[in-house]
Amino acid sequence: MADGEYFTVEGTNQQMRNVTERMAEPLRTALTTDLTIPKLNFPRLRMLTLPGLGYSGSDFRTVAEKIRPTGIRVYETKENYGYNGKFSSVDDFDFYVLAPTVTASPTLNMKTLIHETAHAVQEWKKWRESPLDQEVDGHFAEALYLVLSGKASEAKNDSIMTYFIIAAEAYADDPKCITSNWFRDIRTNMRDDILRHYRHMHKKVDPNFNEKEFDKEFNKKTTSNGID
Repeated sequence: MADGEYFTVEGTNQQMRNVTERMAEPLRTALTTDLTIPKLNFPRLRMLTLPGLGYSGSDFRTVAEKIRPTGIRVYETKENYGYNGKFSSVDDFDFYVLAPTVTASPTLNMKTLIHETAHAVQEWKKWRESPLDQEVDGHFAEALYLVLSGKASEAKNDSIMTYFIIAAEAYADDPKCITSNWFRDIRTNMRDDILRHYRHMHKKVDPNFNEKEFDKEFNKKTTSNGID
């Protein structure tokens, strides 16, 4: 199971390689045998009161089964470039990009895999939503996984996760809280934190960063292509 050669991502100084043949099975196994994933049932946070429009543990497992050389590919960065993982879809090409620390020990980095697989679920379901909607749900999936698996302490030094952990703990205790005014208020805090975080991240790497244009695009809804 040979890995591909490293190549430089266009427009960046980052290098990565295709490791699907080596990593497809370990990722599928991690995501289909984890005992907490079946408990990941929650609505899209943009649409709290619409039944049936959300995430389920079986969604995560269904998407995981699509990780293969002819399906969702896996790429590994040459080093850690400031992120542990990403899920991307370009036309009909769907793939994970994972840091070497994640590929070395997938089961020790489940919060990253859960977050990125939530994005894969979004793509698979062809939802119409904005990048902001997607990131809020991805962070909530990560937080809920940490709470349900008893690992919430892993997020204690991650300030962007503070409100997400609070919300996930409340939801895990009583899912009905999601229709309360309290949850709507904390959802606003979560969305504001995500927007500020991604503004900051893009501003660091873009010398021509325009906040108004960024906010417009980050809130723009599009429909995913889906995953076969």
